[in-house]
Amino acid sequence: MIVKEYYKTREDGVELYKTYSDIDHKIKNTITGQVVNGFAIDVSEKAYYEELEEPLSTTMTFQNAVNIVREKQRILHKVQSTTNIINRMKLTNEQSLDVKELYPTWESYIGKTIRYGFITLHNGNLWKSRQTHIAQEVFPPSLDTASLYEVIVKSHEGTKDDPIPFTTPMEIFKDKYYTQDGVLYLCIRDSGIALTHNLKDLVGIYVHIAS
Repeated sequence: MIVKEYYKTREDGVELYKTYSDIDHKIKNTITGQVVNGFAIDVSEKAYYEELEEPLSTTMTFQNAVNIVREKQRILHKVQSTTNIINRMKLTNEQSLDVKELYPTWESYIGKTIRYGFITLHNGNLWKSRQTHIAQEVFPPSLDTASLYEVIVKSHEGTKDDPIPFTTPMEIFKDKYYTQDGVLYLCIRDSGIALTHNLKDLVGIYVHIAS
């Protein structure tokens, strides 16, 4: 859709119009109003400009302003889309760890709902949500919040030849082999929860020392 807007009247009386695409016109209307750094923009666009390395100047042209808005929208949309898409791709642990920087940070979800199975990045580690909950700043992913989050590690077969390195908090499964501190363990029953104790303290409860 093309929008025409009156520009000026020439000396011979001919009225001149500028034409914009629908999106141009929408942006133009959006950035008209409040003055920030000498340039009129709307409050709703203020966040875009406050993040710019270079402040807007009084000499900035309308087209430059439009380009900046478009670029900020493109970047923000790409980031938001990527963080949403990456969680829907059901990657393996190895694949997830290879691109962990593409996952949303846990801090960006404080005060928001994190659904079951959703993965976030915190302190350099990927954490999978064990239940749907609202992220609270005082309860970040850690050993203390094992009921909410489980750390993601590289996958192993869980066989005697390819045991799973045990890292708390982690859920373990019957008949799978795990290693911790150089000791090989065989899980004798599903834990059902992410365990926060070392395997040596769980011998006879969840694991046996493998021969």
